[in-house]
Amino acid sequence: MFARVFEDYGLIILNDMLPTRLNTPNSATSVIDLVVCSRGISLRAFSETLGDTMGSDHFPIITRSQLGENIMSSSGETSTSFNTKAANWLGYSEKIKLLFNQSPANMAYEEFISCILEAAKENIPYRKSSFKFNPCPW
Repeated sequence: MFARVFEDYGLIILNDMLPTRLNTPNSATSVIDLVVCSRGISLRAFSETLGDTMGSDHFPIITRSQLGENIMSSSGETSTSFNTKAANWLGYSEKIKLLFNQSPANMAYEEFISCILEAAKENIPYRKSSFKFNPCPW
């Protein structure tokens, strides 16, 4: 059930998979506290479970992000992944060939990724989520 919801809304679990709940002796550990974010944020965020419970039965989780740019569209919808079923694969491969032929053989990683994303943005539509972002929950 959770996997379907996470896929439908483009969500990623950021937990470092360390136990988040202090259990009684001789019982299994568990990760019941989840840190969840959108795919768009997941590459610029991470979480860390601390080892000191500070008197609680749950371990504190520190979550950090380096967002920098607005990842939401003006309508509040997220565009977190490409709809590969509706892709123009011929146009994509032609654009990749053109971009790679114009680039040096020893291009940097960032330039390589930039070429792939440029070709994808021109030839593969984004999958739209029906999830609406409410920037102010109150």
